[in-house]
Amino acid sequence: MEEKNLLYKVEPSFNIIYEMFMPTGKKIRNTLVILILIIVCYFFLNRALSSSEFSTYMIQETNFDIYSIFNNISIFIIVIFIIKLIIHFVIQILQYNSIKYSFYNDYLEYEDTFLNQHKKTLRYDNIKEIEIRRTIWDRMNGYGIIIIYTNAEKSYSNGLILFSIKEPLKTYTKIDEIIHAKYSVQNVNLAEKENSFKESLDDKNRGE
Repeated sequence: MEEKNLLYKVEPSFNIIYEMFMPTGKKIRNTLVILILIIVCYFFLNRALSSSEFSTYMIQETNFDIYSIFNNISIFIIVIFIIKLIIHFVIQILQYNSIKYSFYNDYLEYEDTFLNQHKKTLRYDNIKEIEIRRTIWDRMNGYGIIIIYTNAEKSYSNGLILFSIKEPLKTYTKIDEIIHAKYSVQNVNLAEKENSFKESLDDKNRGE
C-alpha cells in the first residue's frame, strides 16, 4: 500500500429519535416500551390499591402494608429499567463514536475500536458498486445508509455498510468521486501503456 494520505472520513451520527425506529436501536426501543408499560400498570394499580378496602383488610389481618410493599417493589423495578435504558443509550453512543470509515489514495479502511475491536480494508480496485438507500424515515430525519459492494466471493466479506450517515447524498457523492477518480487514473495509465506498446510495435515493424 502507498503512504497513507487521508482524503475523506465518515462517521455514523447518533440521534435518539432516529435510532428508536432503526434495527440498531432494538434494545433501546424494547426497554423503553417495557418501562412505559410498567409505569402505566403501576399508575392504575396504585390508584386501585390506594382506594381499596382489600389493602386495609390485609393490614389488619397480616400486619403487612400491601400498598407500601407494592409501591416499593414497583419503584425499584422502574428504577432498574431506567438505569437499563440509560446504559443502552450510553453503549450505543460509545459504539457510534468508535466507528469510522477512512478513505485514502488506494483503499478504504473501516475501524471499530469499541469492545470487540474490528478493522477491515477495502482496496478501490475490488469495489464494483456503491449504493445509497433511504427509507421514508431516513429522509424525514436526514439520514441514510451507503453500501459498498466488492468482488469478494464470500458473502460475509462482500462489501461494507455505512449506517446512520447524516447528509448521505453529500457523503455518497464524495465517496463516488474518490473511488472513480482512482479508476480514472488507472484507465489513463492503462491507455498510456497500450499506446506506448503500440508505438514500440510500430517502430519495430518499420525497422524490419
